[in-house]
Amino acid sequence: MIVRSSAYVILHTMKTLPKVISDPEICHGKPTIQGTRIMVWQILEYLESGLKAEAIYGDFPTLPKGSIESALHHAILKIFRECRSNYWETFSPLRRQLHPN
Repeated sequence: MIVRSSAYVILHTMKTLPKVISDPEICHGKPTIQGTRIMVWQILEYLESGLKAEAIYGDFPTLPKGSIESALHHAILKIFRECRSNYWETFSPLRRQLHPN
């Protein structure tokens, strides 16, 4: 029996999900699910309104399975990057002041 870490399972799963792309030629460069013109924000708004995955896939028949997970992953990464960036912008000057080289 092979035991895999949860990080491995998450990374393997993300590799098999549809990609989120930003192409200036498609929807003015807004993040979309690859191979569609369905934007990430549309999926997120559907989720925010309380719709279940089946209803979303029903409204967007061309949406590949796993696209909802891809949209959520894209949003989480964007939030994480903004938080990390804001953290370093806020604390780097203070850190240099407290610990000069």
